[in-house]
Amino acid sequence: MQLQTQCELTGLVYEIIIADDASTNQEIKSANSTLAAIKNVQYLELTNNIGRSAIRNYLASIAKQAYLLFIDDDMALIDDEFIKRYANVMESDEVIYGGLVYPTYYKETALLRETFGNEREVKSLADRLKSPTQNIATCNLVVKKSVFDAIKFDETIKQYGWEDNLFALQLAQKGVKIAHINNPLLHTGIESNEVYLAKTIIACKTLASLALSEKYKLELQSIKLYRAYKILAKLNLVGLFCFSFKIIKKGIENHLSAKQPNLIYFDLWKLYQLAMALNSSNTLVNRQ
Repeated sequence: MQLQTQCELTGLVYEIIIADDASTNQEIKSANSTLAAIKNVQYLELTNNIGRSAIRNYLASIAKQAYLLFIDDDMALIDDEFIKRYANVMESDEVIYGGLVYPTYYKETALLRETFGNEREVKSLADRLKSPTQNIATCNLVVKKSVFDAIKFDETIKQYGWEDNLFALQLAQKGVKIAHINNPLLHTGIESNEVYLAKTIIACKTLASLALSEKYKLELQSIKLYRAYKILAKLNLVGLFCFSFKIIKKGIENHLSAKQPNLIYFDLWKLYQLAMALNSSNTLVNRQ
């Protein structure tokens, strides 16, 4: 296990905790179960899928060290210095984001997920430092355990989407500085267009539910998609936008599933999904 080897070479006191959140893939479960035999590795299998927020909180709760390093299962190390770079700066900052990269980007054949990742998520260190709170993800994040325990991920978010963003925004509200270094991981989880669009619909519904709860009224103002919806609402254009977009929706989706998808169309598609989710939820609330 490359991660464990790097920890050993740094001389850190460390533990590696891996949790299978009730996966149904037996091949992966079988491969993961062998990890428990590796020094300082703890492998856990949950019987029920508790969600992205809850699983991270659970892992943090059983961790014994002063700093947590969150790595998603679809991230891969790209060199032998990953742990060393974090170890060199860990005790000087409470939260550190190392960044991410995607596989070689061929625009002529790229899937929507690959295009979005390379054009929107991959940012240079200089660009990330311009807006530290807006440019982090928990797929490669170091957090001081005492800081994490004071905030945690919101376990009421059961579906896909936005728990990372809200965690970062809450850190900023509490005055926690988010440091950035050049220490990326490779994102290997490139979903098909169909799967990615379906997950994005779920994320839009998640955002709609957060907006309706009013729990994160302040934090939501920092989310561009929600701000765009609020502008439409303020101008009384939500209905017209949804009516007009519905006419071209199928064509937009065909474009997003073709070669060289334009992310401006993807932004408009997401705005439509959010508006429809909010409209549907508001109608349900009004009926009740």
